[in-house]
Amino acid sequence: MVKINEDYCFSPHFPYEEIDWEDSARLLDAFRDRIMGFYLEPARTVALMADNSGLFASTLLCAAAVEAIARYTGTKKSGSNGIAAWLEQWVPCFKEASPDGSKKSLADLFDSYFRNGLAHNALVKSLGQVTTEIAHPVQVQDGKVSVNPVALVEALITGFQNHLAEIGSKRSERESFRQRIVAHFQREIESLSRLALVTAYNPAIH
Repeated sequence: MVKINEDYCFSPHFPYEEIDWEDSARLLDAFRDRIMGFYLEPARTVALMADNSGLFASTLLCAAAVEAIARYTGTKKSGSNGIAAWLEQWVPCFKEASPDGSKKSLADLFDSYFRNGLAHNALVKSLGQVTTEIAHPVQVQDGKVSVNPVALVEALITGFQNHLAEIGSKRSERESFRQRIVAHFQREIESLSRLALVTAYNPAIH
């Protein structure tokens, strides 16, 4: 968790103490603030560093954001952690087929080459590139996959906002989202409540 001005925060503008875990609409606002404030806005800032030294870091932040969004919204794909499934659904250019003729999409390759490569091996696998020399978030050049983190951040923000709008428009989806968030963060809530830092919350009695 993040501590800001003595508050233990779910997101930059939502301390745990002020969150109503029963209010799905308010939780959506807090989740938007969490993903934008802790992931996508920093990814945008880093991607725009003048010497391009932040391109790797920005790409990894983008991947972490997508993984978090997919996890907390229940977006899944067989054999995947959700990154590929979410990208295919909300960032259309990632639906394009892999250049190797396999059944994989560019979203699958982003997950494998960029997310896994940068997170676990400190490199982009299979000669993939991060560059600002392409116009689109992802593009195949000479059989290799390239990602533009500057364009990627903007595409992710658009997809994320569209996804939240869809969740917010359907009561059943809002409630499913609320239950998933509570389940994921229940341990943190319990730990903070034992220290009297937040009000205790027990979903079993609500």
